[in-house]
Amino acid sequence: ICRVWPEIAAVGSQSDTGLHFYNFSGSRHVGSVHWTDPLDPRIFKASVNAITSSSNSVFASFDCPHRENCIIEVDKEKLLIANQFARQSGNQAKNMVPRKLTWIPATGVLVGSAVTGGAFADVEADVEGLLLFKLCSKSGDLAMADMRFLKDDPWVYMKEKNPSLVSCGEVRNSVVHCYRGQVFVAREGALEVWSRAEQKENSEGNAEGFFRRNFVDKREDSERGVIKKIEGGGDRLFVSRED
Repeated sequence: ICRVWPEIAAVGSQSDTGLHFYNFSGSRHVGSVHWTDPLDPRIFKASVNAITSSSNSVFASFDCPHRENCIIEVDKEKLLIANQFARQSGNQAKNMVPRKLTWIPATGVLVGSAVTGGAFADVEADVEGLLLFKLCSKSGDLAMADMRFLKDDPWVYMKEKNPSLVSCGEVRNSVVHCYRGQVFVAREGALEVWSRAEQKENSEGNAEGFFRRNFVDKREDSERGVIKKIEGGGDRLFVSRED
């Protein structure tokens, strides 16, 4: 679900086809968009994996049962497809549909990511800070990269000074979410926040001079279920858990 106008929300699902627009103040359906291709029979029953919006467009990532996928740009005024790009064939395992989309207004860049295992556990974009964050699945380390200075290896790793709080290896269930200049990280059922600190030079080349880590919940909170999603709204943080 993505709010695209004050009273209009875009809704998509992996269990149904199409991108649908609803006026939630009047409880009515106002339009739908489907990814189709008359020249390619593999493009059918396309479902939505991620949605984001800019001032003029709505972006949604679609994929089909045969794993073909692409990103559709929808004109917000007409609710019609304006463009499609980043189309990938389902022939290769690495051609995964983006499961997160984030529009960066300052640079006009659309960030898409998909994580299925391997090196990363999750990836998130900080819109205001123009930063990317990733959580490494093997080490459990959190790293950041400046989107304005991307290169072959742009990642700077955050280090915990307190030895007793250092992350302990492999991460299986995790969520990274940026909100109001802070980075919230869920590891299984535990929730931590990395907050900006005074910037300073660091001879070791890590980011401990930029962010500091604190734990958000108590031990008993972390035992209430694995965290599956984090969202921020106003002065509150919403966390959904699953047994």
